[in-house]
Amino acid sequence: EMLNSKIQLAGYVRFMHSIPQRCLKFELQKYPHGLGCDEAGSGPIAGPVAAAVVLIRNGEVSGVTDSKKLSPFKRESLCVEIMKFSVWGFGMCFLVDELGIETARQHAIHAALSNFKHALFCAVYPYFTRNPSPEVVLNVASSLYKDYCPILQIDGDRDIPGIDWKHELIVKGDEKIYAIGAASIIAKTIRDKYMDDMDRAYPGYGFAKHKGYGTKEHIEKIKELGPCPIHRKTFAKVKEYVTEEG
Repeated sequence: EMLNSKIQLAGYVRFMHSIPQRCLKFELQKYPHGLGCDEAGSGPIAGPVAAAVVLIRNGEVSGVTDSKKLSPFKRESLCVEIMKFSVWGFGMCFLVDELGIETARQHAIHAALSNFKHALFCAVYPYFTRNPSPEVVLNVASSLYKDYCPILQIDGDRDIPGIDWKHELIVKGDEKIYAIGAASIIAKTIRDKYMDDMDRAYPGYGFAKHKGYGTKEHIEKIKELGPCPIHRKTFAKVKEYVTEEG
């Protein structure tokens, strides 16, 4: 069965690479900005770390830049447009205390890249004349885009161990690279929406306002109410208020 699967996959890979070059060129010209990756939520003292990977079409969305420089309204508007004109994946890691912030960040990026690969299923499927299994299409999609798409560009200067995609690190990439800016907008917008939900789940802390960052108001609420389950209890601003009961 495994051999048959490999034979089927090999056949589809050959089929994919036999597509007329002009078809591939036409399709990939829609995405000249390449792949961008950024994370959101490393700095807060509550909530998960989030990340997004984005392959965005050329010139479809104007005003893309570092998400932190945008108003919430502008960021949400751009996020909707980016999602329309891109292939994208999103991931979150909730185990910040257990893993440490840097490892949690890496897990979020791995999750975003994994979900991005599944999104490629939708991008590549129209090329098939038969109905292959999702696993076959996913593997062909990964092969196709790794062969023909530009390098995955990741914001920052900290490498991500285990990334199975050719990549490069770009300091302040969310300001310099269109696709990274798009990824930063998706990552922050979805994480912010999650923190809005947490504001309803754990009222009193003001999560909808500060999104988990360690503002003066937020610290005062932790002093008053004690940490809640989504606070990062290993972080200095929270740790001193953790009791034996948690």
